[in-house]
Amino acid sequence: VIAQKRLSLANGVEAALPTNVKLTKSQIEADLKELVYGLATHKGPALEATKAFSGAEQSGRKGNCEGTPTAIKAQTLADTLICLYAKDNGGTDVGNDCYHGPDLTKAWSGNSQDKGNTLAEIGGLCPPREQHILTAAEVKAVADDLLGSIRILTNGSYLGAYENTGCDGKSIGGVCVLYTGVNKQTAGTLSNIKWINKLLELHAKLRTHKAGAQKVKALNGQIEQLNHDLKSVAATIKYERRNQQQLAKTNHQQTSPKAKEQEDLAVAQKYCAQQKENKTQCEKTGKCKWEGAGETQGECKPKDGAEQKNVARNRRGSKRGRSKYRRQKEL
Repeated sequence: VIAQKRLSLANGVEAALPTNVKLTKSQIEADLKELVYGLATHKGPALEATKAFSGAEQSGRKGNCEGTPTAIKAQTLADTLICLYAKDNGGTDVGNDCYHGPDLTKAWSGNSQDKGNTLAEIGGLCPPREQHILTAAEVKAVADDLLGSIRILTNGSYLGAYENTGCDGKSIGGVCVLYTGVNKQTAGTLSNIKWINKLLELHAKLRTHKAGAQKVKALNGQIEQLNHDLKSVAATIKYERRNQQQLAKTNHQQTSPKAKEQEDLAVAQKYCAQQKENKTQCEKTGKCKWEGAGETQGECKPKDGAEQKNVARNRRGSKRGRSKYRRQKEL
């Protein structure tokens, strides 16, 4: 029963983490690259021409950084960061509104592909962090912070430094991303933005993976307990078997004299049955006794144990007496 339960738990461990949520380090890295760069196999630092700003920058900053959640050109996190932080080559004076520090030096026109220089400079704004295991809670916190930073206004929802109208990188506009057509009633559509959607998907994967890992840990704990129980049962069986063997040996030793007595009785019965002619012949044996009314009418049967022992002692005594008589006579 314990072994069957152990097998059932082992099967439960295998089923606890579906194949699609058994996350590895490489899988998480691929998801993050797709979230940031739009391509799971991105090698950087330059952005992929077919992925950056949905394939190609166009019509200046506004053309790339404004649009509906599903149609905006800035669909990756890298695109969004460039919209939020890059210095505009048209002479922006709000290039550092999203951070505290000196202006960036690498300018972006919005009309040609960024080769990675602008993004690399933006990446330098982030303080270095020690590598650690990414958790579902961390991803959820980032998603909540970003979604919470989007301001919902009458003409759309903004992320970044909004000055007046439009995300054109100018002081009269802003260094931002504008998601048009999104108001308080349709704020849920922000999750349709590709990079935000990928972030939420990653959170869901990590959360499911964690739940499965916790279940696996619990099942492994039960399996470990069952292994301990199996060892205990095996030890108990071994102990009981040894006790039974010892008991059988003791019983054999205790019953052996009785068995010998029964064997001797059977031999005596057979021997006495052969002395059946008459009383004299029967009793002459010393081991048998006559049970009957006359010399020839009766049965020759073995004497009981005590009688046979007395006969044996008498015979030994007679032999010792005769031996003593012979020694005296010789003297």
